[in-house]
Amino acid sequence: MSTSLPGQFLRENVNQNRNDFIEAKLGVVETGAWADILVWNGDPTQDISLILEEQNLKMVMKDGKVYKNLLVDPTHEAFRAAPAPAGHSFNL
Repeated sequence: MSTSLPGQFLRENVNQNRNDFIEAKLGVVETGAWADILVWNGDPTQDISLILEEQNLKMVMKDGKVYKNLLVDPTHEAFRAAPAPAGHSFNL
């Protein structure tokens, strides 16, 4: 929602010799696309206060790797543990 237009802006307005966005798939969630995704319990475009409560953040994906996933029960066969983030804190 909030990254496809800024990504398009960067693709069109950054020095073409130093532009990582030229060939990137932006604004879609599909194989090969650049994906940073936050999944909230609710719609922050309707109620921005949702982002203030950590328990509302259900999934964090950065560069296609999941760092937090509360959408799948850890005992479920589809669950994949997230890698430990290096040098990052997701605490609010």
